[in-house]
Amino acid sequence: MRSWMKKKYFTLLLQSSVVLAVFIGCSSTRNHTFSALNNQENTDTKLPVVHSIKTINDVSSVGFEWPKIADTYDIDGFILYRLKKDSKLKRIATIKNPYATHYYDEGLETESSYTYQLATYKGDKISNLSDPILVKTSFINPVESVFASLEYPKSVKVFWSPHPNPSVSKYIIQRQNKEGKFLNVGAVKNRLFVEFFDKDLEDGKKYRYQVIAENFMGDKSRPSVIVEGKTK
Repeated sequence: MRSWMKKKYFTLLLQSSVVLAVFIGCSSTRNHTFSALNNQENTDTKLPVVHSIKTINDVSSVGFEWPKIADTYDIDGFILYRLKKDSKLKRIATIKNPYATHYYDEGLETESSYTYQLATYKGDKISNLSDPILVKTSFINPVESVFASLEYPKSVKVFWSPHPNPSVSKYIIQRQNKEGKFLNVGAVKNRLFVEFFDKDLEDGKKYRYQVIAENFMGDKSRPSVIVEGKTK
């Protein structure tokens, strides 16, 4: 009798171990799916997934638009993730409105690529992530028609055409140093103010310049063509 009970005990123990191993294995697989986030995300496959996401890109920001979720009572809102340079998704926004269909991300680098994913959430649960959204920020065109003077003593006048982009708020003037690097030597703070005098230079020498436009957000344009001026 005692031998039979002992066998029964070990049989139950073995079955419990198998069930526990299967449970742990499934749990580990589910958590691994979101290990790229922060190891604390809990997915609920019953929550609606966001599809057909559209984007519009600017110089340092991107806007998102998606269809309204049909069963809004099933969710509390949305979570937006951005892929970081170290290949890990970072939660950058929690949109606490189930009726929302738009959002934006700003403070991005110009002419840079980013990957986003969107999810719905309910309480501490999130849906499966949307398909990856690949975007690339745009740029401000370079300043055009840049010229540099040849006839002034100890100074060079740099002038250019007004930038057609109304968001431009200033111009940065750069001069090339002996090592070939362009360094800032001045700035003018109005889109329509299009000249700059570089002073206290050596007479009879050549200098190379380029001009960069900057908008109200601090985003800079591509550099202009390089021009050469000369003191008298």
